[in-house]
Amino acid sequence: PGEGRDRCFKVQIKWVAQVSLVSLQEALQGHGPPVPNEAVQALDVIMRHLPSMKYTPVGRSFFSPPDVQYNPLGGAREVWFVFHQSVRPSYWRMSL
Repeated sequence: PGEGRDRCFKVQIKWVAQVSLVSLQEALQGHGPPVPNEAVQALDVIMRHLPSMKYTPVGRSFFSPPDVQYNPLGGAREVWFVFHQSVRPSYWRMSL
């Protein structure tokens, strides 16, 4: 519905919080409190931005339609490639 028509949306942006990466760095170095989940979540959101612009995001996965090799399965089904991305703390650094 609405194809071919211009649609107007109202967008409201709110300041939610400031996330300090200093506490994350201290936790990864073994100084201070445990790894702050809000810092890990913020990095995960940032690192997922570009893939979500290039691929089709579904949950925590990214799907990519085949470019070169088309693999129809019949019955209007086809093969799409998928990958999962997550930022996680490990010993002394963050892992992607």
